[in-house]
Amino acid sequence: AHPGEKVRVRIINAGASSYFYISMAGLPFQVISSDGIDVEPVWTKEILMGMAETYDILFTVPEHKNYELRATVQDVTGFASAWVGMGP
Repeated sequence: AHPGEKVRVRIINAGASSYFYISMAGLPFQVISSDGIDVEPVWTKEILMGMAETYDILFTVPEHKNYELRATVQDVTGFASAWVGMGP
């Protein structure tokens, strides 16, 4: 993703029995869809996802930085992440 670019990401909780916190290193993002249905956009810095839920989020890539899109299991015993952006 390039600086200034708007990115839409669909996140799916495919866990069998785990809730996940979704965040972007403190960067605010918009939730624009829940379970495939468009919703009134809501700004947030974190969402809690239940099993089999899907969310579409929208954010703008900041200038000269990388941000971690992280899914942390609710009991904080593990996480998965992806890096978005360019820079240190």
